[in-house]
Amino acid sequence: MNPQHTPGRQGWRRFGASLAAAAAIGGAALVCAPAASAHDSMVDSTPKDDAELTTAPTEATLQYSAELNKLGTVALLKDANGHQFEADPSVSGDTLTVDFGDPLPEGDYTLTVRVVSSDGHPVDQTLDFSVDLPGSSASPTSAATASASSSSAAALDTPQPTAESSEAAIPDAATTGGLPPAAVWAIAGVAVLAAAAVVLAKVRRQTK
Repeated sequence: MNPQHTPGRQGWRRFGASLAAAAAIGGAALVCAPAASAHDSMVDSTPKDDAELTTAPTEATLQYSAELNKLGTVALLKDANGHQFEADPSVSGDTLTVDFGDPLPEGDYTLTVRVVSSDGHPVDQTLDFSVDLPGSSASPTSAATASASSSSAAALDTPQPTAESSEAAIPDAATTGGLPPAAVWAIAGVAVLAAAAVVLAKVRRQTK
């Protein structure tokens, strides 16, 4: 064995070891890179996105793939008309809870939240849902019918002219021989004048 070739072999061995170490480090970096770049994401929620609820909710819960930072959490709840409702967010581990305060009335809602993932990056999430409570409100037709019924009831409570009051105000034709009151008064006037003429004639004959 030639001693002059020994340093060359050792150099190749060192080079090979360095190359293997570099490859191992590079492979580890490639494996860790996707995990580092993938932020936490929502994995479940109540209510679900596009859910149609038949009971009025008082809160929403969103579960994420890792624990969340408690700082920087924001929540916004609006209906289809842009009216804003109470939305108080709180973080516990990997779960975000948004408290609505009072039960939500019927309508379509959009819940927008921003959380800070475990890697420090903000993550936005939007949930759309609707609330439809069976039998909670009367239809316009029913309301109109109820209003009409109330008006009818008020009209029924108003005193109406009775048959007795009508008879008292208008003389009964049967008591005047079937003639109108004006004709009766005319006939009575003629009778009075005739009687007066007869009396006057008698007085004149007696004075002659």
